[in-house]
Amino acid sequence: MSNLNYFHWHRSVWENFNKSVETRPKKNRIPFKMSEYGANLQSNIMELVKYVENFKNQRQKLDESIRCGESEQAKMVEELDLLQERLNLKMEKLNAMKSRRDDLNRKLDETETHLKQLLDTSDVVLNYIKRETSSINKKIDLS
Repeated sequence: MSNLNYFHWHRSVWENFNKSVETRPKKNRIPFKMSEYGANLQSNIMELVKYVENFKNQRQKLDESIRCGESEQAKMVEELDLLQERLNLKMEKLNAMKSRRDDLNRKLDETETHLKQLLDTSDVVLNYIKRETSSINKKIDLS
Protein backbone atom coordinates (compact mmCIF):
# COMPACT_ATOMS: atom_id res chain seq x y z
CA MET A 1 0.00 0.00 0.00
CA SER A 2 1.51 3.31 -1.00
CA ASN A 3 1.92 6.13 1.49
CA LEU A 4 -0.82 8.21 -0.16
CA ASN A 5 -3.29 5.31 -0.14
CA TYR A 6 -2.40 4.53 3.47
CA PHE A 7 -2.97 8.14 4.43
CA HIS A 8 -6.40 8.19 2.78
CA TRP A 9 -7.34 4.86 4.34
CA HIS A 10 -6.17 5.99 7.76
CA ARG A 11 -8.04 9.30 7.39
CA SER A 12 -11.25 7.53 6.40
CA VAL A 13 -10.99 5.13 9.35
CA TRP A 14 -10.42 8.05 11.71
CA GLU A 15 -13.35 10.00 10.26
CA ASN A 16 -15.64 6.99 10.64
CA PHE A 17 -14.48 6.61 14.22
CA ASN A 18 -15.18 10.27 14.95
CA LYS A 19 -18.64 9.98 13.40
CA SER A 20 -19.44 6.95 15.53
CA VAL A 21 -18.24 8.75 18.65
CA GLU A 22 -20.29 11.83 17.79
CA THR A 23 -23.43 9.78 17.21
CA ARG A 24 -23.24 8.13 20.63
CA PRO A 25 -25.34 9.58 23.37
CA LYS A 26 -23.39 11.94 25.60
CA LYS A 27 -24.02 10.08 28.86
CA ASN A 28 -22.36 6.82 27.57
CA ARG A 29 -19.41 8.68 26.29
CA ILE A 30 -16.11 8.01 28.10
CA PRO A 31 -14.34 11.25 28.79
CA PHE A 32 -11.27 11.44 26.56
CA LYS A 33 -8.33 12.76 28.54
CA MET A 34 -5.37 13.15 26.28
CA SER A 35 -2.99 13.77 29.17
CA GLU A 36 -3.76 10.36 30.72
CA TYR A 37 -3.14 8.57 27.43
CA GLY A 38 0.01 10.57 26.87
CA ALA A 39 1.30 9.74 30.34
CA ASN A 40 0.42 6.07 29.90
CA LEU A 41 2.11 6.01 26.49
CA GLN A 42 5.20 7.73 27.88
CA SER A 43 5.33 5.25 30.79
CA ASN A 44 5.08 2.31 28.38
CA ILE A 45 7.80 3.75 26.16
CA MET A 46 10.09 4.25 29.16
CA GLU A 47 9.51 0.67 30.23
CA LEU A 48 10.25 -0.56 26.71
CA VAL A 49 13.45 1.51 26.65
CA LYS A 50 14.50 -0.12 29.95
CA TYR A 51 13.90 -3.58 28.49
CA VAL A 52 15.90 -2.73 25.38
CA GLU A 53 18.76 -1.38 27.51
CA ASN A 54 18.62 -4.51 29.67
CA PHE A 55 18.78 -6.72 26.57
CA LYS A 56 21.73 -4.72 25.24
CA ASN A 57 23.54 -5.08 28.58
CA GLN A 58 22.90 -8.83 28.57
CA ARG A 59 24.17 -9.06 24.99
CA GLN A 60 27.28 -7.08 25.92
CA LYS A 61 27.96 -9.41 28.86
CA LEU A 62 27.45 -12.45 26.63
CA ASP A 63 29.78 -10.99 23.99
CA GLU A 64 32.42 -10.44 26.66
CA SER A 65 31.98 -13.98 27.99
CA ILE A 66 32.21 -15.38 24.47
CA ARG A 67 35.41 -13.41 23.80
CA CYS A 68 36.93 -14.72 27.05
CA GLY A 69 35.86 -18.26 26.21
CA GLU A 70 37.30 -18.02 22.71
CA SER A 71 40.55 -16.62 24.13
CA GLU A 72 40.78 -19.53 26.59
CA GLN A 73 39.98 -21.96 23.80
CA ALA A 74 42.77 -20.52 21.64
CA LYS A 75 45.24 -20.85 24.54
CA MET A 76 44.14 -24.42 25.16
CA VAL A 77 44.53 -25.30 21.48
CA GLU A 78 48.02 -23.79 21.54
CA GLU A 79 48.90 -25.77 24.68
CA LEU A 80 47.44 -28.90 23.13
CA ASP A 81 49.60 -28.38 20.03
CA LEU A 82 52.69 -27.99 22.21
CA LEU A 83 51.79 -31.10 24.21
CA GLN A 84 51.20 -33.05 21.00
CA GLU A 85 54.62 -31.96 19.71
CA ARG A 86 56.27 -32.97 23.00
CA LEU A 87 54.43 -36.30 22.92
CA ASN A 88 55.64 -36.99 19.38
CA LEU A 89 59.25 -36.24 20.36
CA LYS A 90 58.97 -38.46 23.45
CA MET A 91 57.51 -41.29 21.37
CA GLU A 92 60.36 -40.99 18.84
CA LYS A 93 62.96 -41.14 21.63
CA LEU A 94 61.24 -44.11 23.26
CA ASN A 95 61.03 -45.95 19.95
CA ALA A 96 64.76 -45.33 19.36
CA MET A 97 65.56 -46.64 22.87
CA LYS A 98 63.37 -49.70 22.35
CA SER A 99 65.12 -50.40 19.06
CA ARG A 100 68.54 -50.19 20.78
CA ARG A 101 67.26 -52.44 23.58
CA ASP A 102 66.04 -54.99 21.03
CA ASP A 103 69.47 -54.91 19.35
CA LEU A 104 71.17 -55.40 22.72
CA ASN A 105 68.81 -58.26 23.59
CA ARG A 106 69.59 -59.95 20.27
CA LYS A 107 73.37 -59.52 20.79
CA LEU A 108 73.09 -60.74 24.38
CA ASP A 109 71.15 -63.83 23.24
CA GLU A 110 73.78 -64.54 20.58
CA THR A 111 76.61 -64.05 23.08
CA GLU A 112 74.96 -66.32 25.65
CA THR A 113 74.40 -68.95 22.98
CA HIS A 114 78.06 -68.79 21.94
CA LEU A 115 79.20 -68.82 25.56
CA LYS A 116 77.07 -71.91 26.23
CA GLN A 117 78.60 -73.59 23.16
CA LEU A 118 82.06 -72.60 24.40
CA LEU A 119 81.33 -74.02 27.86
CA ASP A 120 79.99 -77.24 26.36
CA THR A 121 83.07 -77.51 24.17
CA SER A 122 85.39 -76.76 27.08
CA ASP A 123 83.64 -79.46 29.16
CA VAL A 124 84.22 -81.94 26.35
CA VAL A 125 87.86 -80.87 26.07
CA LEU A 126 88.34 -80.99 29.83
CA ASN A 127 86.79 -84.45 30.06
CA TYR A 128 88.96 -85.60 27.15
CA ILE A 129 92.08 -84.21 28.82
CA LYS A 130 91.18 -85.85 32.13
CA ARG A 131 90.68 -89.20 30.44
CA GLU A 132 93.89 -88.89 28.52
CA THR A 133 95.78 -87.79 31.62
CA SER A 134 94.36 -90.69 33.56
CA SER A 135 95.23 -93.06 30.76
CA ILE A 136 98.79 -91.71 30.57
CA ASN A 137 99.17 -91.92 34.33
CA LYS A 138 98.02 -95.53 34.31
CA LYS A 139 100.55 -96.37 31.60
CA ILE A 140 103.28 -94.67 33.56
CA ASP A 141 102.33 -96.49 36.73
CA LEU A 142 102.25 -99.80 34.93
CA SER A 143 105.61 -99.38 33.49
